[in-house]
Amino acid sequence: MAKPKKRGNAKLVVAAVAAVLAIVFVIINTNQVEINFLFFKVTAPLLVALIVSMLLGFIVGLIFPKLRADKSGSQA
Repeated sequence: MAKPKKRGNAKLVVAAVAAVLAIVFVIINTNQVEINFLFFKVTAPLLVALIVSMLLGFIVGLIFPKLRADKSGSQA
């Protein structure tokens, strides 16, 4: 008899709740903001800045665990 994957289900629920909260947070923040980069400034809706930041965080979160796994695997 196979055991149910409780840990996988819990991660999925937490991820879904975090995604819903992030979407709500982005939707309610639609004001124009000035974003300062090193040598220039951009005015954009906060919604765009938040979405870009979340996507970059997601991408970094996908890449770094793989790099850490590769690094620890090569030392063994």
